Amino acid sequence: MIALAAIVYFVGIRVERSDLANPQTKLERAREALRSGDDGVAFSMFQPLAKTGNARAQFWLGDMYEHGYGVKKNVPAAVDWFTRAAGQGLTRAEARLGQLYFEGDETLQDFAKAKRWLKAAAMGGDAASERYVGQIYELGLGGPRDLIKAYAWYECAVLNGDHLALPMRDALTSHMLPADILKAQSEAKEVWADVKPAA
Repeated sequence: MIALAAIVYFVGIRVERSDLANPQTKLERAREALRSGDDGVAFSMFQPLAKTGNARAQFWLGDMYEHGYGVKKNVPAAVDWFTRAAGQGLTRAEARLGQLYFEGDETLQDFAKAKRWLKAAAMGGDAASERYVGQIYELGLGGPRDLIKAYAWYECAVLNGDHLALPMRDALTSHMLPADILKAQSEAKEVWADVKPAA
């Protein structure tokens, strides 16, 4: 009986170790640790995954550096990890990086970089990023003002469920001619057709 219990115990350890060899399992365990407030464990699990190029781990490591979870707050390190993840096309990282550059509260404000990353996230189906891109065009941040494109991106955000974009789109129409609104609606359909559904 004792021998059977020992075998079950050692088989269980082997199964757990083989599970932890799977990057997806490691990522889930790290996220569980972060959710439960065990930030140090989460950081120690995310870091090696991020260094191997795992985009999701890179995003979470960036998030931990940005907010100081399990590590001293370090926004430049956060931006670096977000950039690595965004460079691999991770929509969530593109969105966060774009927001950081748009807002300029934690890093140097840069509307060209904001537009680049927010537009990539918007094309990936991130509704808030679609709204931000609309704002960039409406206000002419980092480029010429374009109300037609602004309307198109606000409309995409609305179609994607972003309730904050609705009053922005509607307020914009008060500054547009009826012919421009029709053109903007047509452009919105074209943009919407190219947007990937949110994952």
